[in-house]
Amino acid sequence: MKRLLILPVLLLLFVKTNAQNGKWMYLADSRDITLMVDTLANDIRDTSNYHGRNHVLLIWTKSINKKGGFVGYTTAQYAVDTTNKQMETLSIATYHADSLILLKPYDDLPWEDVIPESNNDVLILFCRALHNQQLMHIFILNAQSYDLKSPPDKKPN
Repeated sequence: MKRLLILPVLLLLFVKTNAQNGKWMYLADSRDITLMVDTLANDIRDTSNYHGRNHVLLIWTKSINKKGGFVGYTTAQYAVDTTNKQMETLSIATYHADSLILLKPYDDLPWEDVIPESNNDVLILFCRALHNQQLMHIFILNAQSYDLKSPPDKKPN
């Protein structure tokens, strides 16, 4: 249990400032979103038994909308079963800029299988890495190489 609490703290020490925004560390990318993970130790809970399942982590993610539009980003809390590669959505908060639009807690949603090579598959690997230092090192290096600097302002013609 102590190892689980120490690793996220180490993440904050080793990841460059531009590779994360406060407590959020870059995790994965798709065409439409950038997936970040909450690295604060007190926001990640390792449960020995969660609704009859073993090896479940409760973790927060942030999905940043890269296409623009009204929804800027969402934060979500998931229960991640690292043994069976399944996830359960616990709550989702939707934001415009930094204003909360909608907060939706979910009760008893079914566990879902994770699609291979998806952003959620990377999240499962991250959760497994909390117990594997060699795999965590790969995530740290990946976050360091990703630059979250905003694009330069467009100048009118």
